[in-house]
Amino acid sequence: MTLIAKVIRKTVARAHKVDRNDHNPGSGFGLTGLRERVALLRGEFRAGPRPNGGFQVHARLPVPAAAR
Repeated sequence: MTLIAKVIRKTVARAHKVDRNDHNPGSGFGLTGLRERVALLRGEFRAGPRPNGGFQVHARLPVPAAAR
């Protein structure tokens, strides 16, 4: 995580495909839930395939004035 000019920015990337766990498939709303939470905090959210393969998730959140 990086603190830059009163925002928190976090990027997570995978260079390879990750197989889903058939025993615990999850709700299927992971990225949707993340996108909604970031929007509630008036942040920015991007997720999608990387140009050279893999997948990337990026979130940028404002830091509340009380936390500075």
